[in-house]
Amino acid sequence: MFDLFGTLVDAPTPAERTRAADRLSYAIDCPSRAVENYFRSTWHVRHDGTLPTVPELAEHLLRAVGGPARAHGRVENELRALGRTRLEPDATVVRTLNRLRDNGLRLGVLSDATAEIADTWHGSPLSAVIDTGTV
Repeated sequence: MFDLFGTLVDAPTPAERTRAADRLSYAIDCPSRAVENYFRSTWHVRHDGTLPTVPELAEHLLRAVGGPARAHGRVENELRALGRTRLEPDATVVRTLNRLRDNGLRLGVLSDATAEIADTWHGSPLSAVIDTGTV
């Protein structure tokens, strides 16, 4: 059983978090600082399963930053794009996981990942080499 962030993929850096906030603030048409504050103040609710789908997460974000409802689709799309980006493992990780499977081990992942990660998991390179998991 593996943890996802910091093990199979890198945990986001502060610079990556800032870029994500910038991308989302552009989609919403709000200040980037508002999205950064949202990320900081809502960590628990975004990671504890309270917001299990991308539409719910997008709605929660829009309400928190006072964004317009018309931005909902753009925010969902941006969240999914960010999720896909976060799930790009280093090639050595995939090779190592394949070797472990070739040696008869069943592999799993357990994570408190947010909705956009769970939503994009099945399209990630990792999903092909992990036997079971809860993301």
